[in-house]
Amino acid sequence: MTDAMPLKLFNSLTRQLEAFQPVHPGEARVYTCGPTVYNFQHIGNMRAYVFADTLGRALSFKGYQLRHIINITDVGHLTSDADAGDDKMEKAAAQQGRTAWDIARFYTDAYWADIERLNIRQPYQWSIATDYVPRMIDFAKSIADQHCYELPSGLYFDTSTVADYGRLARTTTEDGEGRIDSVDGKRQAADFAIWRKTPDGETRQMEWDSPWGRGAPGWHLECSVMSEALLGLPFDIHTGGIDHREIHHPNEIAQNQAFTNCGTLSCSENSGARIWMHNNFLIDRGADDITAIKTPTFIGTGTPGDRIRLYVDGVLAGSGLVDANGTYSITPSSPLADGLHSITTGATDAAGLSGPLSAPLSVTIDSTPPATPTSPADLVSSSDTGRSDTDN
Repeated sequence: MTDAMPLKLFNSLTRQLEAFQPVHPGEARVYTCGPTVYNFQHIGNMRAYVFADTLGRALSFKGYQLRHIINITDVGHLTSDADAGDDKMEKAAAQQGRTAWDIARFYTDAYWADIERLNIRQPYQWSIATDYVPRMIDFAKSIADQHCYELPSGLYFDTSTVADYGRLARTTTEDGEGRIDSVDGKRQAADFAIWRKTPDGETRQMEWDSPWGRGAPGWHLECSVMSEALLGLPFDIHTGGIDHREIHHPNEIAQNQAFTNCGTLSCSENSGARIWMHNNFLIDRGADDITAIKTPTFIGTGTPGDRIRLYVDGVLAGSGLVDANGTYSITPSSPLADGLHSITTGATDAAGLSGPLSAPLSVTIDSTPPATPTSPADLVSSSDTGRSDTDN
């Protein structure tokens, strides 16, 4: 291990450059917030994983044994980070006429293809959120009595029960976090859902039984549970897009404090990770049309040797051969404009015979750029940028 020049990293929690000192000697344990797999990832989304990969390569170069976890969010992430409303997975399933599970599998495969195309190293482990729902319920049960309260819509975390809530975001206003919708009965505006009950008379495709009724876990719960399960608390570094610095990660920190009975955040370890790192937004300041970068890759399976034709809104947009493993990937020859598109495919076998077109798949392209930062403080990050939306 190289000690002559210590690795220094910018810690978003302290807003300081700090020397990396691993929790476990010789080892670096890193957790990265991954994508919500309801649509294709755009270039800003993917920069978050290039950033995390660059960090991992630096840690490996320094001689540390890297244990890197990236999660896949396939349940629980509501539109606009809200506490009520549409689940992104179920909304995409309804729009495309497919099951939420099919949506998750399709866009997870597309994301993994993008990871390979960008030469991003595979993490130590991918963690799939739905695989950990029973553990999420146990985690919530362990903190519910002291830190949560129940409303008709679900189980909510009381942010007043932990010290220094919002310190990561530097947010202490009475109005709470800006992207959290108001829910009747919440004690504080910043309180957030741990478990969302399925409304009476409704049935979701993704729902489980719990002590608080049938429903689904809150988005913030999954990362606390999976990072603790796979890395232990505290671990070394937590990464994500700078959009997570304002809501998702403060809520994750609060859950970690509750679970471990830790005190103030003057000691970073009490947050669950020693160092929090955030890549900033990717901002196109020169191009007139950001849709020029909207060229998603479509992947699928077929008979080896067949040529697959890709149609966008009924127009041939590209083709590709099915490889020996029975898979193909096709990138449209031209970028797709913002809006809803109908995607179909057809196969031509080695004899030149063409089969019928597939059932249409609806894909929404939204390349609306983030707002331009208005002050230097908005650009504070551990590296330069990347939009990880991880909604992402």
